[in-house]
Formats: sequence, C-alpha cells, structure tokens
Amino acid sequence: MSRLDPVGSKLIELIAQAPQIFERADTEQRRELVGLLTSNRVLKGRMLEFELRKPFDALVSAANCENGWGARIRT
Repeated sequence: MSRLDPVGSKLIELIAQAPQIFERADTEQRRELVGLLTSNRVLKGRMLEFELRKPFDALVSAANCENGWGARIRT
C-alpha cells in the first residue's frame, strides 16, 4: 500500500462532503470553494455553468464509474 493511499482516501471523503461544506459556508467561503474547484465559470441568469479543475474532474469521473462512489459524490 502506498503512503499516498490514506491521503487519497481522505481527499475523496472530503470531496464527497463538499455539498454539506458548501451549505454551511458563508458567502466568502463559498466563493473560495467555487474558485478552487472550478474554472471557465459563466453565469447564465441564475445558473452557474463551469468546468471542474484538475484533479477534481478526474475524481468525479472516477466516482461516476461503477466503483461504488457514484452515490456519494454529487456534481
């Protein structure tokens, strides 16, 4: 087992909790989180369109595969 495995597992757990973290955050914290995780943001009316930054895009793609994480991470 690699030394990074616990770090990777903790990162995946943190990403899985991102919606709850976002809900509890104040406005400035929300802006910071959105800025950290996303790029190419465009506001269309009340809808924010964006792309996930690397490595978050790969983690979400992996989570959406049939590995059991898809139900835990919402995009």
